[in-house]
Formats: sequence, structure tokens, C-alpha cells
Amino acid sequence: MWNARLLAARCGTSQQAVRQAVAALRCSGCAVWDIPGFGWLLPKAAPPLNAAAIRQWLPAGAPWRIFTYTELDSTMDEAQRLAELGCEEYTVVFSESQRAGCGRLARPWYSPAGEGIWMTVLLRPKLPLEQATLFPLLAAVAVAEALHGLGFDVGIKWPNDILAADSAHWRRKLCGIRAEMAAGVSGMDWLSLGIGVNVNQQELPPELAGIAVSLRELNHGVPLLRARIAAAVLQQLVENYRRLQHEGFAGIRRTWLSYALCLGEYVTIQGAGTPQQGIATGIDMQGCLLLQEEGAALPQPVLAGDMVTQC
Repeated sequence: MWNARLLAARCGTSQQAVRQAVAALRCSGCAVWDIPGFGWLLPKAAPPLNAAAIRQWLPAGAPWRIFTYTELDSTMDEAQRLAELGCEEYTVVFSESQRAGCGRLARPWYSPAGEGIWMTVLLRPKLPLEQATLFPLLAAVAVAEALHGLGFDVGIKWPNDILAADSAHWRRKLCGIRAEMAAGVSGMDWLSLGIGVNVNQQELPPELAGIAVSLRELNHGVPLLRARIAAAVLQQLVENYRRLQHEGFAGIRRTWLSYALCLGEYVTIQGAGTPQQGIATGIDMQGCLLLQEEGAALPQPVLAGDMVTQC
């Protein structure tokens, strides 16, 4: 435990400078606890996520209805249940842990208790069905913007994986996103976005070593306030969702491209059929990857698949 006087003496600076540095750490999402009469403490365990903790980081008037749970099979399943019960859009489900969390392509998602952000957002877009494919990319932009705003160097691998973009953790996965949708009579009835962010894990299972990373690792081992990060993601989701509704996909596409990793590289897209290979050149207005295959006159759109890079 440290106080302003001890830290100032250790660092050769003023107590006011120490207080400003602690305030800056908090603004960036670091978990720093006040111990009245003693000083500050960096907790070993993250405080639990609850609606009040998340709301204190959201702006006044934020539209979210927040449900938090200790454990669920899956936040996606619970969001679907709430959607079928008629819950309004801007409903979000958080769980401290998941027994059966899944990422894209139904892959298991490692979601230990108290260490990450496991959430699903429920929306009811008044948009044509064909625009459902834009939402995973919209969510990726929202997460990338939120993490970038908190000082993290991140990028996006098509379509919606969030990867570390710093040299020490180059292209290790921080966040996965999954979308589900139910059709209505004239468009989408509801759409859910499952988002899993590795936040405070200090160790990952052996099968994920060298592939995934946590924000805590990027933050030099300092634990982070999950409520701060969750609120930043929610706020960016609101802004980009409204942007899509009022301005279309063009602006979101430009932002996606600004965070894109692997453009200009030779990649393989694995899917249900024969793998496709070529140079990734961008995305189109439907969110499809533009792939320049050998011998083709123009890049061809790829709607879905798993991108494998050479590095």
C-alpha cells in the first residue's frame, strides 16, 4: 500500500503530481482503491461487475438496461430469452462467468469468473435483413475505439476479431464478437451481439498461450476496472449504432479500415467450402472482405469465413 508522501519521495516528485498520476490511471481504467487514512491499493482481485458500477462511467441519459449475473450458460442465450419475452433494445446482459460461452463459428470461449467482460447486447434495428451482416463489423469498431480511447494499441482482423497491435503482443487476440439475429415480418425482429473481452487474466490455458492476451498483460500487469471498460464499449456501441441508422455504413467502414490489420497481405479464408486465397484489399459496403485472387481481374467479395494469415 502506498500514499502520496511515500510515492513522491520514492519517485522524486511532488505529492500533487502523484495524485494527478493516480487520477490519470483511474481515467484509463486501472483499478486503484482508496484506503482512507492509509493510501492506495492495487487489488489482486477485480471488483464484481454490477449495474451501478457500470452506470457511474456512462454519461447521463445512457439508454442501457443492464442485467448482471454471477453465472450463466451463455449471455447470448439469456439475451435471446429476454428478446423473446419482448425486452426493448439497448438491453445488455453481463455474467461474471459462462459455462458454455461460444465465439464465432461455435468455438468455445474461455470465460473465467471475474477476469473478463462477457456480455451480450440486444438491439431491435429498423433496418433491412441484408444489413444484419454489418453489425459484427460495427461492434468491432466500437470495441476498438473504446480500447484505443483507454490507451491500448489494437487492431481488427476481418471480420471482427480485436487483436493487440503493440510490438510485444503483436496480433494476439483480445476480444471476440458473435452476432445472432431473428427475422420479423418486414426486417429484423431482434439482433444480439455477444462480446468477450480478456481483461484481467494473468494466465491463459496452454492452448491459448501465444494466441490470446489480456488487457492486463498489455497494461504491464496492472489490473483494470472492468466496469470502466464495459461502459466505454457500451457508449461506443450507442454512437456507432446511431451512426449506422442515420448516416449508413460508409463512416463506420472508414473507421474499420483505419484499424484493419492484414490488408495488403496474402491470406487464406477458410469456410464451409474450398479455402480461398489471395491478397486482402479492403471491405465493401456490405462488410464483405475484398480478396484479390491470383488471375482475377478484380477483387472478389467474401461474405464469411475465418481469415488465416501468413504471420
